[in-house]
Amino acid sequence: MDQQPTPRISFDEIVLWIDTNKKALLAGVVAIGLVGLAYVIYTASAEGREHRGTAALFDLQARTSGNTNEPTAADYHGLIGKTQGSGAAQHVAIREAAALFTAGKHSEAQQAYEAFARDFPNSPLLPEAYFGVAASLEAGGKNAESLAKYQEVATRFPQSGLTTRAKLGQARLHEAQGDQQQAFRIYQELTSQTSGASQFGQA
Repeated sequence: MDQQPTPRISFDEIVLWIDTNKKALLAGVVAIGLVGLAYVIYTASAEGREHRGTAALFDLQARTSGNTNEPTAADYHGLIGKTQGSGAAQHVAIREAAALFTAGKHSEAQQAYEAFARDFPNSPLLPEAYFGVAASLEAGGKNAESLAKYQEVATRFPQSGLTTRAKLGQARLHEAQGDQQQAFRIYQELTSQTSGASQFGQA
């Protein structure tokens, strides 16, 4: 069976098609150009926010590095506007909460840590926020609530370096409540983990 020859499009036909569809083609080119321009502007804006946010945080640290006192919660709070929309924003927020805790403002620290967890649910600093809530509750004498939060840290973030401290907090609170058996169980578990890790390191 003979193959039918492939029809060829002439140059004149191409010119005619372009002339017929030039409005649609022009609209498409303009749309692509606008999308590209928007992306460039967005990228430049995002990079600008990152640079400004990081610079503001480093500037605060540089200004206070020679002082005997660490930056206060007010210092960090003053950076919120400058770091908004940048990666530095979460570091400012968590440090503001920590500064409140250090200043003995445990109720405010708890609220700041809880706000961090809401505002930055995917942050790698999330375990620190949850631990901060537990520590703030304990410092405020709310032992039952604190115990539940320490348990949440240990359960939700088992790979975090704060898990051991959370379990120690649990044991400490069990002791305070007179539950020596539960406290001993946690201490024994931590001792076993430490011993196992040491043997693994020597292997």
